[in-house]
Amino acid sequence: MNKSFSFAATAVISFVIYLLLTASVGLEEILFGVGVAIISSLLVGRFLPIRLGALNPIRIVKAIAYLPYFLWKMLEANLKLALIVIRPSLPIRPSIVQGTTSLSSGEGKLFLTSSITLTPGTLTVDVDDQNVFVHCVTAGEKETDRADEAILAPFEKRLKGVTE
Repeated sequence: MNKSFSFAATAVISFVIYLLLTASVGLEEILFGVGVAIISSLLVGRFLPIRLGALNPIRIVKAIAYLPYFLWKMLEANLKLALIVIRPSLPIRPSIVQGTTSLSSGEGKLFLTSSITLTPGTLTVDVDDQNVFVHCVTAGEKETDRADEAILAPFEKRLKGVTE
């Protein structure tokens, strides 16, 4: 049951993504999309085990709501990094900070570390159980700043509802 559900879920997700990318709902596109979905599910389905709980409508809504927040944080980080590059004094403090995550699922940690890495100025270096090591261009303007909380907490809070 689990393999057949994973296959079907992968095929449906592939089909929806195909239709979104082609932006067409013609008969030929639908038939070709079904073929692409079946082939992609046969090739990749066993590597992407999809659990039934992952398709919870509340989680899907929270994941969709997370996307604009992530895009805003990415834009904000781009602007901050651009200001750092433009300033002649280059106020950078490169360092590696360690933070502790409360996310327990592998998917949650993957989303968290990917969100951090895709945000300019930060790069996830390592994940060790609950510890996340992040390289930062600016580790905080003041010594009292908790850089790990400033980096992990905003993403983690929103990802809990998506993956946990």
